[in-house]
Amino acid sequence: LFNRLLTSEEYVKYLAATKPYFCLELISNKLNSNFLKLFITALIRDKHSIYYYELNNSFNSANTTGKLLNYFFNNIKTSEKEIDKDQTIYRLVGEEVIYQLEKNQQLITKYNQKLERDVDTEENKCPIYISLQFFKLLIENYVSQEIKVSLYVSDYFTWFVKKIIVQIPDNENKDNEKYNHHSLYATTYFHELINEIISLLKNFLSKDYTKNENTLVINDDTIKNIFSELGQILFEIIQQDKIAENFKISIVDKIIWLIRDNQNKESIINTETIDIILNKGTIKKNNNPHYKQDNNYIKEFKKLYTETKNVIILEIENDDFHLDKQIDKLLKEK
Repeated sequence: LFNRLLTSEEYVKYLAATKPYFCLELISNKLNSNFLKLFITALIRDKHSIYYYELNNSFNSANTTGKLLNYFFNNIKTSEKEIDKDQTIYRLVGEEVIYQLEKNQQLITKYNQKLERDVDTEENKCPIYISLQFFKLLIENYVSQEIKVSLYVSDYFTWFVKKIIVQIPDNENKDNEKYNHHSLYATTYFHELINEIISLLKNFLSKDYTKNENTLVINDDTIKNIFSELGQILFEIIQQDKIAENFKISIVDKIIWLIRDNQNKESIINTETIDIILNKGTIKKNNNPHYKQDNNYIKEFKKLYTETKNVIILEIENDDFHLDKQIDKLLKEK
């Protein structure tokens, strides 16, 4: 009877609200394979749940704190082995975020409004913002535990951006009253979400990781996978006619600063990682059948990059990684 109750959405919702840490014991005992999904969904849909409480506390802490986060993050290899492949925590959180971006009409309407207030006042109760913090902590724990961040995990960032773009009205580029086209900053909450996603990916690469006071080197595949996400997201934004030109420039600007800030870290900024950015996030290795250079897209990127240089003074000291040269080289190779 109790096992059957664990398949009841309403009962799990009640448990998640009143006895959330007891739920972790139920998950450990594997009493019902669908319980974890119902539990995570209930937590994300309840803005007063421990999910929001612990993640909001984590903004002010260098370490993962709270029983819920510790349960999933303390030993990622072990926790993921113990959970069914379709029930991994990143998949459950990611799919619920996608559901919110597709189906939550109240959220969609609100996040298409002009950005007028400090987003900090909104994010602590937003299922999207708070789940981005979850993914941030998850990937940081992958790196600190010296586990490769697979594309299965990082791909969710691209999916989030795709779903956001779908919800942005087609008339964005024409609605001068609602959108400030003279600004290089986000104009709606959805635009700010895109900014937040790109900033998170940038910070993964720029952050210094340590373990037992020793500096960790980020796994090479992890670096490429994160650059792949940045490349795919950049492509999704640039190809959209409904996205304002100035916002596209602001996104390219973020990529330029990522390169500038890390130009002395050869493991991060090199010809291969920049090539991934310029080729829609496709990693060119082992004769990848999906690798297909798109010169029109590279030219569009170059145009936006040129506009970016008119806004900021950019000096990349290492000529090996100078974007102008690498772009021209790619165009000549086609």
